[in-house]
Amino acid sequence: MNFIIATILFVLAFATHIAVWIIKPPKNKGTYLILIFTIIPLLLFTLILAQYPILGEEINLEDLIQGLLISLTLSSSYVMTYPLVELESPTLKISNIIYQNKKGVDFNSLLIRLGKDSLFYDRVNDLKKEGAIKEVGNKLFLTNKGLVILKLFMFWRKLLGAEKGG
Repeated sequence: MNFIIATILFVLAFATHIAVWIIKPPKNKGTYLILIFTIIPLLLFTLILAQYPILGEEINLEDLIQGLLISLTLSSSYVMTYPLVELESPTLKISNIIYQNKKGVDFNSLLIRLGKDSLFYDRVNDLKKEGAIKEVGNKLFLTNKGLVILKLFMFWRKLLGAEKGG
């Protein structure tokens, strides 16, 4: 039962987060994330707790407290990793460049467009090993797997109001 409570609390906080970002993305995103993912679960916990005298045996107080703690743990993990969504993702940047060039992209010209950063060079090789891109002759192409990854990244970023770039 505590997992169900945690899931409900987290999902409601997450839905609030998405709604706020769609309606008007805040300037201070970190503060808003912390507030949303702390206040919503605590507020709902308090509302349920206020009903405890009425509901009595139908609510297990221990499950309720554990559910709140699990929800806050999930929330803190999400809040800590959220800034990564806004960073320039090498995978997304590489995939976008390849996707925009239907005839393929020469590996060396890709590296020139990305800059001399070894992170990009290593990531291109990782994407090849993972099967997200393939090299045909001198040119790089997205595989179906790579296209799915790109579309998922773009959908997620659009949902959260992040820029299209990397």
